Amino acid sequence: MNKPEANVILNLLVADAQLSQTAQDEIKQHYDTLTSYLSNNCTINSTTYVQGSVNLGTSIKPITGGNDDYDVDFAVVLPHHSNKSAEAIKTEIGTALRTSDRYKELLEEKKRAWRINYAQSHVDIVPAKAETSDTEGTINVTKKNDTNYTFILSAPEPFAKWFHSKESIKVDTLLTNSIAHREANEIKEFPQQNKGSVLSRTVQLLKLHRDYMFKDSDQELKPISMIIAILVAKSYQSETNLIDSLQGFFSRALNQFSKDNEGHLLLKNPVLQTENFTDKWEEYPERKEAFFNWIKQAREDILSYDVLSQKDYLKTISQKFTKNGENVVKSYGVYFQSIQQSGNFSYNDTSGFHVQKPGEKSIPQNTFYGI
Repeated sequence: MNKPEANVILNLLVADAQLSQTAQDEIKQHYDTLTSYLSNNCTINSTTYVQGSVNLGTSIKPITGGNDDYDVDFAVVLPHHSNKSAEAIKTEIGTALRTSDRYKELLEEKKRAWRINYAQSHVDIVPAKAETSDTEGTINVTKKNDTNYTFILSAPEPFAKWFHSKESIKVDTLLTNSIAHREANEIKEFPQQNKGSVLSRTVQLLKLHRDYMFKDSDQELKPISMIIAILVAKSYQSETNLIDSLQGFFSRALNQFSKDNEGHLLLKNPVLQTENFTDKWEEYPERKEAFFNWIKQAREDILSYDVLSQKDYLKTISQKFTKNGENVVKSYGVYFQSIQQSGNFSYNDTSGFHVQKPGEKSIPQNTFYGI
């Protein structure tokens, strides 16, 4: 099977894995409602904004549940001059949510967040305090350990800015100024969702493969999304299509790790050098082994198009990336049928089946009824 055809299949696979419009609309509605409620019912001054995969544009549907399921989190950040403790911040936001008839029965305390459990989805509200202005954009996230509350450093907005800077779009249209200089009780606009850049779609496809590969395994072994996002962004070299980006990732990803003095592999947060996402690998070597097994398997599955027929590649993709493969197979058929019926369908050994280019001979239209 040739590269252009494989590229179409992989893009259709990503499109099927992306959040539905219904899910996107529901996330925004929950975000608007929750932020408005906290602004009116919580005594602390704060800034709120979406963080994580939704802000990066790399969200995918959970592989269990329905098409409209999702997970999303957003930060509620106090100004850097606040003298409130981690416990006070976490408790105050939790108290405000517990007093709501709407949220109190759905509320669950997690280590770093207050979780609102909806029917098949959840929203995590992450309490935090902005760091001082000399570490602009870094925040102190509250974390509960048994009965003790502490702060841990995080940098969701600087990371998003770094990630988007790897794309061929202006980063100043994606992020505003750092939270350390914002007005109190500012609610950042919900990030615009789209079909995604080549960079974000590369992350989405790899996350999808990971989710299915580890769906029946210990979830502690599953490579974390931040490792995937960092490696993809650091490996990306402005490729203009998904399959070239994936090939670049598999060629360059392992070179993005550094080593400490003892030879341990490190993958540091590019905007927060004190954060190392492989810090558990020496304590739990099975996680390191699982990562390398996954990346080897992903490479084999995704790049097998050059040794497989179209039929066999579709079968491989269906087994590795979907519940039953029906959606991607149907989408692939509909895609090429629509082009062929348009009369703008052509073929050559280099590009395979594709939309006709100037000067090329088109394949005759076919209505699939013998006409």
